[in-house]
This record gives sequence, C-alpha cells and structure tokens, in this order.
Amino acid sequence: MESSSSIYSTEPLATLTKNKKPNLEETEKLMRIEKERHDRLIGQLKAAEARNRNRILKLKYFNAKQDEIDHIIESQSTALKAVRLEAFLPPVRSKKVIIPDSLNPIERRKLETLIDDDTNEVINRRL
Repeated sequence: MESSSSIYSTEPLATLTKNKKPNLEETEKLMRIEKERHDRLIGQLKAAEARNRNRILKLKYFNAKQDEIDHIIESQSTALKAVRLEAFLPPVRSKKVIIPDSLNPIERRKLETLIDDDTNEVINRRL
C-alpha cells in the first residue's frame, strides 16, 4: 500500500511525475490517487449539505413549535388563563435579542428619575 501523504497531498499530479516519463503502472497509480482525492472531496461536500439540511429542518421545527405555542396562548379567553398556560408550558429556546440603548447617560438619568417619582414631585402640573 502506498503512503497516505500522496493521497492527502494538494499538489497537482503533474509535479509528481516531473522529469519522468510515466509508464502505465505509474499512470494508473496517479489516476487512482486522483480518484481517491475526488471521492473524498465529494464525501465531504455531501456531509456538509446533509448537516445544512438538518440544521434548516431543526430551525423550521422549533419555529413552528413556538408559533403554535404563541397561538394557543393568544387564543385563551382570559389573560389569567393565558399567563397560567404560559407558566406551565415548557420553555422553548429563543434567540436572545440584544437591543442597543438609544439613550445617552443624561437622558437615561432623567428617565429613571421620572420612573422612580411616585408622588409626581418632578412634574407638578397645575391646571
């Protein structure tokens, strides 16, 4: 059996036969090496396509499941029933959405002051 380094090599086959006139055995050997390389590459491509199909199917399944759960919760007659059902259903994986803060620090402080003001001391409207 030949060494595996020639099979895994990425150099062109022409450089393997440099300065020699290949005979029939060498030509067959080179063709077999090239076929093995080609078969290995095709196998890798097929495996990558299968992984991608599986990933897409999994995403479709989880999205459909989440949509169905949302529909069932929305179709409850009262908010209390909807909250109770949502609490009992198993959590579904969801992407964590990062929402950037659109307020600068000064605006953030003003907003927090308004939120924390229970007695309306900051805003006194006289009508």
